Amino acid sequence: MKRKLKVIFIAVYFAVLIALFGFICMCFVSCACRSDKKNSVDINHFELDLENVPEGTAFADILAKGSWEEIGLCDNGFNKQSLNLDDNCEIVQYDEDGYKSLMFKLYIVLEECEMSTEKAHGHMCFGGHGQVIFEKLPYVKVAYCDKDGNILGITEEKKVMPAYLRLVQYEFDADGGELGYKRITKRPFFQIWLLMLIMLILGVFILIRMPDPINTEYIQSGEADNESGKQD
Repeated sequence: MKRKLKVIFIAVYFAVLIALFGFICMCFVSCACRSDKKNSVDINHFELDLENVPEGTAFADILAKGSWEEIGLCDNGFNKQSLNLDDNCEIVQYDEDGYKSLMFKLYIVLEECEMSTEKAHGHMCFGGHGQVIFEKLPYVKVAYCDKDGNILGITEEKKVMPAYLRLVQYEFDADGGELGYKRITKRPFFQIWLLMLIMLILGVFILIRMPDPINTEYIQSGEADNESGKQD
């Protein structure tokens, strides 16, 4: 019985290992053949597209709520200087219901800010590791601001869902009072290879620790014969 269980374990183990190896190869070939740069993942940037912004909007900011004590607060003077804002303006001082400004309370860099007052839309790009930020601060809103940092309007709340075992780039879309987002994801190969290595080591360890049924039967038989001899 033990021999049979050992054979079944070995067969299932190597079947899973081969299937995982085949999956890795398929992913590698798929990514190697893909030449569309739009599908590339830039985890060090996240973007914000704006539509139907309030009149007078000069820029927008992402308000976030979550574990601020884990991610750490800071005074981002770079963005204040870039937008020519005072320390006491409304958006810099914003702190309501746990929501704070990402641009001014976290070290992310405003790299691009294009606003069209005629068409009431805009585009902003931020330098920062969005995957880490939104895992710690998953609840977000977007605040529309004028050139002096006064808040003209705030969108609805949206919860950003985490993407496990994947690299993620976030793109937010604010349309008036509505807010949405999309994720561009990519599975990192090193995590799959690490899983495969752990499975291989664990399997070898289990095989070494499993008793050999032949030796076990031999020992038990020998012990029984010795005991019988002693009784005689």
